Amino acid sequence: MKRMILSAILLFAASSAYAGVLISVDGVANPDAVYMYASDTVNIGIVSDGLNQSGTYYMGLAIYSNASLDITNAGDKVYWLDWEELAGTLGIRNPFLGIDLMDPYFPPEPVPAGVLVENIIFHCEGVGESMLLLFDENSNLVDSQYLTEVPEPATLGLLGLGGLMLLRKKR
Repeated sequence: MKRMILSAILLFAASSAYAGVLISVDGVANPDAVYMYASDTVNIGIVSDGLNQSGTYYMGLAIYSNASLDITNAGDKVYWLDWEELAGTLGIRNPFLGIDLMDPYFPPEPVPAGVLVENIIFHCEGVGESMLLLFDENSNLVDSQYLTEVPEPATLGLLGLGGLMLLRKKR
């Protein structure tokens, strides 16, 4: 029940927030739904329509998420932040990602349109629902994305066979 209430609040906040910087999944900006098998990976990115100011953004997995992120090939704009207090305030796991979308030598300017960051690898670690949350430097929710991990067909088949065996033993 808590997850449903949190999800409703976050979805409302995300829909009322500006939509200039969005999470992309495998090159698709703000997809409606993402379903994947446990142990699969997808490429997470950040895209912009060019209407937002540059700055620092934070991305993290919601506390209940059963997944991990890998930034090995994401470039120098993406880095790990170990900040327990901010993570708790944002409702994400610590450590989380810091993403700098600015040139440190000039005052903030609009972020250019297009792909800003890619190759953040999202890895499923079990069946269930995970949520990625993206915040601006003022801790305002910018975008959120659900990723749902579903059991592989072979796993479902084995579970079905196990259930049949249990029924058979009871007779």
